[in-house]
Amino acid sequence: MATIPELLEIRSMSRFGLSVVTVVFHDDVDIYWARQQVNEKLGEANNNIPPGVGTPEMSPISTGLGEIYQYVIHAKPGYEKKYNASDLRTIQDWIVRRQLLGTQGIAEVNSFVGLLATI
Repeated sequence: MATIPELLEIRSMSRFGLSVVTVVFHDDVDIYWARQQVNEKLGEANNNIPPGVGTPEMSPISTGLGEIYQYVIHAKPGYEKKYNASDLRTIQDWIVRRQLLGTQGIAEVNSFVGLLATI
């Protein structure tokens, strides 16, 4: 990403199973031109990632104020063996997320980490 013109800064954060790279452009840059530049770099990155590890993706257009709150779902003490990481992710995606999306002022709820249930 560092070679893209009009780049203001690059920030990254990694957690277990997830890496996020935030690319910030100068305010006067056309957002669609910037996304095209990033998309081209994602294609190059994808060619260097071993098979089965994952595929880089670009998130929807957002601003620096896009992420307001993060939370974690844990099993209550004594229930840790009843709910594994896949169960907790399913609860997040199918119960908590849907309830939050019905709340006034909530525009989007993004899930990350946890194991996706396979059918």
